[in-house]
Amino acid sequence: MTIAQNQSAATLASNTGYDSQPEGGGIVRGFSISVDWLDFTFRSVTCAVEADQLVREFETISGERCMFAPGKSAFNGIAWDGSGWGENGSKIWYRDPHDDEFGDRIPGALKIAIPGSAIAKIDPMELGTWLSVHASETDVDCQRFDIALDDHEKFVKLGQIADARIGGNFFNCSYTEMIVSGKRGELEGVTLYFGSRHSDTRLRIYDKTIESKSRICGNRWEAQLRRKKAQAAFELWLSAIPKGEPVVCRVLQNIVLGIIDFRIRDDDDTDRNRCRPLIWFTNLLSNLRACPARLAIAKVEQSAQKSINWIKKSVAPTMLTLKKILGADFKTFMAESMFDALSGLSIAKQMMIDSTDKKQLLY
Repeated sequence: MTIAQNQSAATLASNTGYDSQPEGGGIVRGFSISVDWLDFTFRSVTCAVEADQLVREFETISGERCMFAPGKSAFNGIAWDGSGWGENGSKIWYRDPHDDEFGDRIPGALKIAIPGSAIAKIDPMELGTWLSVHASETDVDCQRFDIALDDHEKFVKLGQIADARIGGNFFNCSYTEMIVSGKRGELEGVTLYFGSRHSDTRLRIYDKTIESKSRICGNRWEAQLRRKKAQAAFELWLSAIPKGEPVVCRVLQNIVLGIIDFRIRDDDDTDRNRCRPLIWFTNLLSNLRACPARLAIAKVEQSAQKSINWIKKSVAPTMLTLKKILGADFKTFMAESMFDALSGLSIAKQMMIDSTDKKQLLY
């Protein structure tokens, strides 16, 4: 979707997935933005019949025929009871409702991963509306959310970004990387990375003209969001859907531009307010009337009861295994481990110890 028509700098930017090329081909002048990958899970599926109904709804929304079988097992980090795939590359996993080892009922789950090639064939507003309806009725969360901002006329040169990376003139991440790649005899492409591949937030900037063999012209700024950051972006996207396409554009645009803040860091100054923004970055924000948005993640409050519940559900089976293996040496092992942990006890955990009333705990 073209975003050069943005009229407001005050509105939080957000944008859904859109094809960066118009019908019939050709180059979009200016900038465009799209959702480039979407991985989400319905968390309260009651049975295989409901899972199949959701898949058929997805087929209608996406126009993608899906081969899905609730009984076709798969393994993707965890065991699934069913799986499937779409003809455009989407993947589907299903897990039946079940009881965990403590007798607690765990609802069923349906996971759908849509790559950029499949999203390009979907009306993003229709997809967002469908997910919004289900998010209001049941639990829907997002594990991966990628956004592609295409600078079709290369308003910002890759060399300018590379110089900022080498000079350390940026905030919001510490790890960067540059990779030069290409086939023998063909033009090589340069990809700049800001953020670790293991982090929840990563910005990848590269020449899309070379990568797509001139199918899409321009430089691409690709935000790769995972886990909690993906969920935060997903919620912003869904909240913007009812407000219309221009607002959706601004929201996604501002998320991408909020990942890295390009500023001159004199003497490695850590106070960004004292550091001047790089001129080309200021011009980019002005041209797009953008207000970069940083995704805020609420800090999980620690409590003794949560720690007890976690030990019961997740740690106890491991400890039992070690006890059987170590035998009489288990108590010594635990005592030494607790002593070693004492030196690394955080201030937050010490405060939790001091403020917790043991009588209020269930254990």
